[in-house]
Amino acid sequence: MALAVVSAGGLVILRDWRAGVILLAGQYVAVALLSAPALPFPAWLVKAVGGAAVCAVLGLGLDWRARPARLWPRRAAAARILFRALACLTVLVVALAVSANPAWGGPHLHPSAHVAAFALLGLGLLNIGLSREADLHAVLGLLVTLNGFEIMYAAMEPALAVLGLLAGTQIALALSANYLRQQGEAAATHDIPPERAAFALRFRTALS
Repeated sequence: MALAVVSAGGLVILRDWRAGVILLAGQYVAVALLSAPALPFPAWLVKAVGGAAVCAVLGLGLDWRARPARLWPRRAAAARILFRALACLTVLVVALAVSANPAWGGPHLHPSAHVAAFALLGLGLLNIGLSREADLHAVLGLLVTLNGFEIMYAAMEPALAVLGLLAGTQIALALSANYLRQQGEAAATHDIPPERAAFALRFRTALS
């Protein structure tokens, strides 16, 4: 549970795209471990392979040698980080309160998995809400939200077809994020036609 919550909170606080992929990989490992008791092995394997594919798609499209860009002015960085950390703490407190209600629980999941599910749902939505327009970090927030939903779904009706559909949706999101990130990078170096540059430049905020 701790790994899942810390990784989701890190995705809200840290705005570096490469750090986000590493945190997301750790989160997929934690989600697979939390949902394992409630899933039959074929369904768990689909979930694990889907998470690995998402991280591979996102990671292969990054330049890991580039230096991270500064996203916020030095004076504003501390205040924004503190605000995001307090927002994450608030979401975690709400997740603890909601998960304490036995009506939300499931017979096949440990109570810590319930807390992690609500925390991922809340932190993912928080990440989406704090993302600027056309900021690809919102894609990471959406992936976190889907991870929280999958933990809850595993406790109710772990159908293989639905888990496969969710895995396919996450892979499609990762492919879309990679495409838009590369288009923004091409626009920055003037490697795409002018009529497409305006569209691609909207996504340069995720190039750090």
